[in-house]
Amino acid sequence: MMKILFLILFLTSSAWSSPTPSTVYIFVHGLYEDITLFEPLNQFFKDRGEVTVNVQLAGHGSDSSQGYRLNFHSWFKQMDSIVYSATLHGEKIIFITHSLGSVLAFDQALSGKNIFKIIAVEPGLEINKSLTNSACALKSIIPDGKKFVPIVRAFLNISQNDRPIPLNLACEAGKIKNYMIEKYLSPSSPISDLGIHFPVPLLIINNLNDLAVNAQVNQTFFYNVPKELNSVYTELNESHLPHGAYVRVHSLEFRDEIIKFIESPDLGPISHHN
Repeated sequence: MMKILFLILFLTSSAWSSPTPSTVYIFVHGLYEDITLFEPLNQFFKDRGEVTVNVQLAGHGSDSSQGYRLNFHSWFKQMDSIVYSATLHGEKIIFITHSLGSVLAFDQALSGKNIFKIIAVEPGLEINKSLTNSACALKSIIPDGKKFVPIVRAFLNISQNDRPIPLNLACEAGKIKNYMIEKYLSPSSPISDLGIHFPVPLLIINNLNDLAVNAQVNQTFFYNVPKELNSVYTELNESHLPHGAYVRVHSLEFRDEIIKFIESPDLGPISHHN
């Protein structure tokens, strides 16, 4: 717990790339990824003089040893701390996210935080149940996760290294869908109904052949987003790209799409009235 707290404090204080301008870019990777996913893009915006923070989620990367005991609420609390610090460094917050990171950003927008825009690649609104259920069933049998690596790699484009993969992370990530439904919707609602209440412009990049997340849910979620936000939806149909590979393989194309979206007319958030 102390290590997780230290990580949060580090990301919310010393990780800021430059003094206070008007916009803060927050990069958030997905399940079993780390800060290397967005580092080239993070560096690009830093070189432009922007304020950026490249988040390493608790229990990931060099902090993976904490993943065996972590629960999913830790990620939401971590994001609360980071967004709070971001509001002290800039007037606009732009999230650039992948998978699990996208859902954490969605939560910040839905909870009323001052988020300007969100870029979400392969959002993890509904993670493949085969992955999460297997992780929950096996985490007590294979505590270090090493034998689970081939199964995880069948779904995710994780780094090729010898670092153990805590099964607990996938097990906890599988609980987030119900948490978001309970927090923002009625119990019988599909998770895609979150789009109806969405308050900020979105750029969603959705891979229809994604094995790790439910791409159809992402599609329906986007179609529910209010049209007045002028959100943007890009659909991929690349069966050879595993989850997360688009950001690495098409990094220049991805960068150009982000810049075009960020520089589009400033519509700002909208308000919903019940």
